[in-house]
Amino acid sequence: MRLFICGAGTTIGTLGLPGVAGFGLALAKKVPNWRSELPTLAAVVDALEPAHRRTEHDWDLDAAWTHLDYLAKLHKALETMHFPSSASHALHAALVAVYGNLELGRVRSAHDAGHAFTLSDELRRMTSGDVVVSFNWDVLVEALLLHHLRNTPNVRVIQSPHNLLKDCVEFAKPHGSFAWNRYDLGAIDDNMGPKLGPIPTPDEVLWTEHEPDLKKKKEPLLLGAVPIKSELIAEVDRPQHAIVMAQWATFLRSLTEADEICVLGYSFPKEDGYGRFLMREAIRRRTRPIKHVDLYEVAGRVPLVRDAIVEVLGVSPKDVADRGPMTSC
Repeated sequence: MRLFICGAGTTIGTLGLPGVAGFGLALAKKVPNWRSELPTLAAVVDALEPAHRRTEHDWDLDAAWTHLDYLAKLHKALETMHFPSSASHALHAALVAVYGNLELGRVRSAHDAGHAFTLSDELRRMTSGDVVVSFNWDVLVEALLLHHLRNTPNVRVIQSPHNLLKDCVEFAKPHGSFAWNRYDLGAIDDNMGPKLGPIPTPDEVLWTEHEPDLKKKKEPLLLGAVPIKSELIAEVDRPQHAIVMAQWATFLRSLTEADEICVLGYSFPKEDGYGRFLMREAIRRRTRPIKHVDLYEVAGRVPLVRDAIVEVLGVSPKDVADRGPMTSC
């Protein structure tokens, strides 16, 4: 069984979108007046260290998310007010603005034309019994996977937490999805397969706590690579907890069973403390070694990511093959 682990580099490499370090500038291009439209997010950004906020528009997404997450949990120790919930909504709205609408038609057309690009090439290797895990909030990976298998009627893509079918590719999203509404989780996988949409607009994400009928809201269920993930703690976020845990359970089960692993643009970030702990626990339960790991990563980051793979997955450096950077469609 093969496990495919897709990270932000999958979307960045395939479509040329910016990463976390270029997020602020990308948002300013999409929403030039974002500071006035998302004032609570602007307040979070203005509190960042200079290393993470070069100018008022040039700032790092992961730093802003971590700062907001810490203050939401630790503000009482500082005897100060934490940012209101609207700051979280504003952050999610900014994410939707930058990453929500992808050129999926172009990706599908390139795939059908036989154009060689990394994501398409690897999806063609997938067979029944494989597991695909996407840490991305967007729907690029699952959209192309479903498109690729549309003419393979005997193999289905099954979204966790459904029971497995005999001939299927299992799919999980441990960090949530733009297509999931955290207040209406029953609609995540109506057809047993990954949900592709509709993706909310930034305006649909913004709302106040005083508005009635939460199920009509379109707040996406998104987890950041932050040290303390609230959605992983049942006491904090019960309805979302079960869905998120099912995604991680699928990922961790596959880590204990996979013979081969393909890592596409995922760096096993150190700030994702919960994720690293869970992955190490899964690896500890393996009864046989991983045969090899294929790695797609930009050249300058290969040694760093290889070291992380060796640390977290417990493989030898010689068993991590550098397959080059993600190629675009």
